[in-house]
Amino acid sequence: GGQQTKMEGARSARRVAVLARQIVPNYVSSTSSIQLPMVVEPEVAEALRNGRPVVALESTIISHGMPYPQNFETAVEVEQVVRANGAVPATIAILDGIIHIGLNTESLRKLAQLGHKCHKCSRRDLAYIISQRANGATTVASTMYLAHMAGIEIFVTGGIGGVHRGVEESMDISADLTELGRTPVTVICAGAKSILDIPRTMEYLETQGVGVIGFRCDNFPAFFSPDSGHPAPLRLDTVEAVAAVIDSSKTLRLNSGMVVGVPIPADQAAAAEPMERATAQALQEANSKNIKGREVTPFLLQRVNELTKGQSLKANIALVKHNASIGSQIASALSSQRRQKTSQIQKVSKKISAEAAAARRPVIVGGLVLDVIAKPLPNNKLILRTSNPGSLERSTGGVGCNIGRCMHLAGVSPLLISVCGEDESGQALINSLKALGMTVEGIQTVSTGRTAVYQATLDESGDMFVAVADMGIFKEISAPLVSRFRSELESASVVAFDGNIATSAMTAICEIANSKNVPVLFECTSIAKCLPLIHSRLVSRLTFIKPNVGELVAMATALSSAGKTVSDVGSEGNRDFNNIEKLAAIVLEAGYCSNGANGFRGLQHIIVTMGSDGVLLGSSLNRVIKFTRFNAKPTQVVNATGAGDCLVGGFLWAYHNGLSVADCVVAGMEAAQLTLQSQESVPLSIQGSRLLAAVREYNR
Repeated sequence: GGQQTKMEGARSARRVAVLARQIVPNYVSSTSSIQLPMVVEPEVAEALRNGRPVVALESTIISHGMPYPQNFETAVEVEQVVRANGAVPATIAILDGIIHIGLNTESLRKLAQLGHKCHKCSRRDLAYIISQRANGATTVASTMYLAHMAGIEIFVTGGIGGVHRGVEESMDISADLTELGRTPVTVICAGAKSILDIPRTMEYLETQGVGVIGFRCDNFPAFFSPDSGHPAPLRLDTVEAVAAVIDSSKTLRLNSGMVVGVPIPADQAAAAEPMERATAQALQEANSKNIKGREVTPFLLQRVNELTKGQSLKANIALVKHNASIGSQIASALSSQRRQKTSQIQKVSKKISAEAAAARRPVIVGGLVLDVIAKPLPNNKLILRTSNPGSLERSTGGVGCNIGRCMHLAGVSPLLISVCGEDESGQALINSLKALGMTVEGIQTVSTGRTAVYQATLDESGDMFVAVADMGIFKEISAPLVSRFRSELESASVVAFDGNIATSAMTAICEIANSKNVPVLFECTSIAKCLPLIHSRLVSRLTFIKPNVGELVAMATALSSAGKTVSDVGSEGNRDFNNIEKLAAIVLEAGYCSNGANGFRGLQHIIVTMGSDGVLLGSSLNRVIKFTRFNAKPTQVVNATGAGDCLVGGFLWAYHNGLSVADCVVAGMEAAQLTLQSQESVPLSIQGSRLLAAVREYNR
């Protein structure tokens, strides 16, 4: 039982998240709601929101790769290449402890001018740099991490780090490789430098689960060299093909990165040979000078530039620009493919949703009533046996109707099955439902009775003095009428009915719904109206039953062998909850069904409303009964009319959307509280987002 409860809770939590994204604007889950010191450049933010291609760029090459102003000019030129190929550039850096996803011209210039005063910042350094409000230029590893946090999937750089030669002694393995194994960002680069141990680098990437693609090449490139001599595991020749792999990786939730090796262009490869010789010499010098760790790359860049008299820097810039061009084209192709897929999904989804909405909508069977409330003018006492100056208010009501209206306002439109007369009152009720946007196909007009009217006269304090209920028409909600909607009942997500309808209709509803294992809820309505269901032995044909305390006592008394009040339950504010649980257990036990058709299990839940004492939920699983109390929130009651109906409406809204029964109770109680705070029996303040917010608050 406990395991099933946990599974139900997990499913409900997933449904809460899905619902939140559907109906709550700008929803973020609690796991991602931490306020980060991050600024996303408006151009980048807009592109990400609209699904346009965005390419991340690192900042170490700007701060540590060349002097100012050449570094600033190069950064601007690389961003221009990205834009020329249809994408939005997002250079990533940390300035004064703030993460910047995308830099404006002023920030880009500041970073370039700081140069080596910027910390070279890998993943391990992020917390320190931010906490000290320092400046940090991001490496491949930290750029990947921050790009992923911002929702960017493509990152362009010159080359990646790798496994250094002599690793068995130095243990020198670039953080780039481990980051690629745990961060789903695709790195577009010219491979790894030839000074590295390329075979071991490739083996390490395989161990980390990183996909490695040679773009239009069979062998993995080695930075200035287009061919490292070592095969790339995969070869793809078009940006569309690469984009498709990236999209598949995300769909599969592999949560690891990919490397796309782009060889240096042929016209630059010949000029690259001196660079390779200079790099080898610079590496020897670094070893002899015992230069290690994060200082190696800046030393090599500077020394190779000196040995080649500036030619290496030019080649490096050209290589980065080429990668930026290819990376931007891949990002654009990925964006285009996603838009096409989204469009196709939306078309199919709309069709499925429309079909599902019609096929699996909830069905409510119950009363549709014209409520007429008469009250004397303010400060006027009600005088009997004469006319009193006052006011009359007409409104749409009825238990079944109120439940349906509540669900509709929350965002789920049920099929309401009811009757009204061929009179002005009936037409007014139908028009009011149409004005709300509800379907009225289930409302049957009959010539054999008057539209149901509930007329109440209030005294000067607002309390009911006397009421007259003309409900005779509800005998027309019978088995033949209900059977007209057999297909809708059989395919419903849930069926609910109130105590106003004929017992024959209750029996027909239960038989039809049970035959397809459709959950059934009974709203007791009143003591007199709930007992016929008990006497007809229909309680075992229900899934849910919702009595108040008085109705619970009456039902338990009718079911008990002694045929008398079972126990004292106390009064509101002084309830005997143990005795209420005993009464609820009697009803649940009477509703047990061991051999229902199509797996129907009989009465599983009883929802007892206790006024200001809240709600008691009793749940029976294999005849093991568990009770949960839900406390009512303190509230200033304006009008209690309709609160119980809206509790059922909120409950059914949540159940239709796949939430757990406990979460359904919470949603129902929120709908009831909104009603208590309003003059209306079904207030417009009932919205799915508000009910969902209450569920999320309850689960914290």
